[in-house]
Amino acid sequence: MWKRTSIFMFLLLILTAVPDTAASPALDVRMSENVVAVAAGSPGTVQVTYENVGDSPLHIYLVIIDDGSNAQSPRPVLVYDGQPFTTAVNTGIIFGEMDLPVGEFETMDITFRVSDTVTQGDYAFRMAGYQEKVGDTYIGYGEESFVVNVGSPTLSAPALISPQNEAQVTGTPVLQWSGVPGAEGYAYELSMSPDVDENGHFLAGVCSGSTTSVSIGVTCTLQKNTWIYWHVWAYAGEKTSPVSAVFRFMITDANTAPVILSATVTPQTGDSDTVFTFTVKYQDQDNDSGIVHVYIDGIEFDMVPRDPTDTVYTDDCTYQHETVLPEGVHNYFVVCEDGRGGTSRYPESGTVSGPVVSNGAALTPPILVNPQNDASIDAVPVLTWSVVSDAEGYAWEMSLGSDVDQNGRFLSIVCSGTSTTPSAAVSCDLQKNTWIYWHVWAYAGEEIGPISSVSRFEIVELLPTPVLNSPAINAVDVELRPTFSWSAVEKASSYTVQLATDFSFLRIIIDETVSATSYVPSFDLQPSTTYYWRVRTRSDGQTSEWASGYFTTRSVSGLMQPPILSYPSNNTKDVELRPIFSWSVMEGAGAYVIQVSTSSSFSHFAINEKVTASSYMTSFDLEPETQYFWRVRAENEEGPSDWSPYWSFETTVVEKNVLEPPIVATPDGEEGEGGIRLSWNAVDDADLYEIQVNKTKAFPESSLEKMSSVTTMEVTTTSAEVKLAAGIYYWRVRARNEDGSSDWSKGDHWFVIAEMNTLKNVVFDPLVQGMVVISAALSIIYVLVPFFRKKK
Repeated sequence: MWKRTSIFMFLLLILTAVPDTAASPALDVRMSENVVAVAAGSPGTVQVTYENVGDSPLHIYLVIIDDGSNAQSPRPVLVYDGQPFTTAVNTGIIFGEMDLPVGEFETMDITFRVSDTVTQGDYAFRMAGYQEKVGDTYIGYGEESFVVNVGSPTLSAPALISPQNEAQVTGTPVLQWSGVPGAEGYAYELSMSPDVDENGHFLAGVCSGSTTSVSIGVTCTLQKNTWIYWHVWAYAGEKTSPVSAVFRFMITDANTAPVILSATVTPQTGDSDTVFTFTVKYQDQDNDSGIVHVYIDGIEFDMVPRDPTDTVYTDDCTYQHETVLPEGVHNYFVVCEDGRGGTSRYPESGTVSGPVVSNGAALTPPILVNPQNDASIDAVPVLTWSVVSDAEGYAWEMSLGSDVDQNGRFLSIVCSGTSTTPSAAVSCDLQKNTWIYWHVWAYAGEEIGPISSVSRFEIVELLPTPVLNSPAINAVDVELRPTFSWSAVEKASSYTVQLATDFSFLRIIIDETVSATSYVPSFDLQPSTTYYWRVRTRSDGQTSEWASGYFTTRSVSGLMQPPILSYPSNNTKDVELRPIFSWSVMEGAGAYVIQVSTSSSFSHFAINEKVTASSYMTSFDLEPETQYFWRVRAENEEGPSDWSPYWSFETTVVEKNVLEPPIVATPDGEEGEGGIRLSWNAVDDADLYEIQVNKTKAFPESSLEKMSSVTTMEVTTTSAEVKLAAGIYYWRVRARNEDGSSDWSKGDHWFVIAEMNTLKNVVFDPLVQGMVVISAALSIIYVLVPFFRKKK
């Protein structure tokens, strides 16, 4: 920049000393004589050539001058070198500058964006350039006129909004799509097949129509439970837009999931001849018949209605399954379906213990039921165990250890008792946070049955259950990306949050563990949908009970439509590093949010800004040669619109300056008792040099003797010094700057350090001319090196 400033001041001093009559134009501006035609709402390009026809180099400014034609209408916005400018009537606007040597010319493109609000017609401009103005005379001045003709806008394909692709809807759907600038109306088609003809229209349509709005309620009778395909196109007079993408939806009946009111088994105990009856009470608000299964010990069995004539399912209907079971303790759970995807399970997780089956002979050992082995509980428990046939009573014991005597009794008892039923309420004061061991045996008269197996439990302070804050239970019109929040729990290390589309949490769509007391999903939920969510506390391997709630998301039908993206266009390549993002103006919008990301899921952002205009330009460069995705939504006091469909673009390639490798000037095999100077030529644009010295010419990384960095400025006043032992050494050098490194110098270059009592000095020096200096002494030799670097 100092060069430009010095030259400018020098020229200014000269020009101020020269009379006005001595100045003569030295710049020629040429443009195509053809009118630049562009449609409203589209980009255009005008090309201009500058040539220095004077006798000295020019540092020129590029200017556009508006002559005021059609001044009452919005003007096209022009862009040069990524910078936009808006013309003003009869005003010259400087929008760029460049150096232009004598006899040289440069041709450049001036791009401009034409809003869809620009009135059709011709717009006249003049392109000019000058170096400096002395009095009323321009030094190096030239100009040329050009005309931009703005024609009627082209019609783009509408973007489908609702029903969303693959959506399942109830009732008659309302078709919605984005507005198209310049459109007078829209036509739509529905089909049961996605096949189209050469014009993009369905081969077999089942319904069609037209409208002047961007939505319409379908009045045709459509088949349910099958895919319906639809698309839309815009028209204005005789012009039609391309046909939109094809979406499909399915019309289904509304469905409420069934509910299991209760599930039991009778009797609770028996032997191998006992018939056990599993009973379920089923309810469905839609009066759908149930498909009910009981899983006994993990094996599935069908359940049948107790009364086949009872076909009213809105109150309750009883299903049952009868079976005999082998000896042992069994468990079960029940699952039911309504035939349309709705399910219910009892219990919601886990299994129910029972029934207990004995062998029907002498007294058998009870089977411990509660507390389960290794359970952590928060209060002194009620002990339960299986019924032993012919038993008159039961005895139980507790201990702090599992050691027993020859009869199977605990060696150290902390609590004991008897009961005539297969349960006992413990009244002892038991130690907390330690394992309590217990077992039970049955008796009848003088007969004592075998002792059960040993089970253990611990009494701990369980983690409190968090309190759900937001969304509130049964909240409606919840945002599509809500913030889930709950109360903090003391000593909690983390929280688990789950979101599902069913209250049984069989269809979980979010399952996250977080350390904070809030969570925001990374994607939008479906509108007008009921969701179920729950949170529990975790700490040191323990978990609390779930805190559960449910809510319904808002409808999108009454909100603003999403904006229509304009620039950068979808799938555009070679986009400038500071593009001007633009989109359609949405009536009633108070602000817009623009997001730019390298991920189509927008899990992280390069840009996430709220603006009031319908355009945005970054204050920094995007990464070159990178694919970006971007989207916009509108906002007002009633809330945000949906996001626009995202577009992608790729930024331009930035060429880097490739350095030439240095040329080594010797020494090769030079010996001396003093210093040895290694020399090479200076490389244009190099900031520093790297030197490698090694005892092998393969330069293995593990055995490098030396890597040194030397800047060009340093060697004009001092030299780097390396002390080496006697022997043969190979060396090479390469240049570096902020863009990277050159290749290593070519060829094998070596030197010899003679055997001496003292170590030798090797001095590294980049030279403008290849110069070898072998020192006869051990002292460092200072060499003044001419220094000149090409200004970037």
